[in-house]
Amino acid sequence: MPKEIAKKINTTKEQERSELHRAIWQIANDLRGSVGRRLGL
Repeated sequence: MPKEIAKKINTTKEQERSELHRAIWQIANDLRGSVGRRLGL
């Protein structure tokens, strides 16, 4: 596989991983806020 194609694939994987990581943290933060509101925190 040519280097530039491998680099593009790695960049895409990193972008997808970063987006997934952000989404997971957003869900976790939303859940924490939801639980906090229910407990009156």
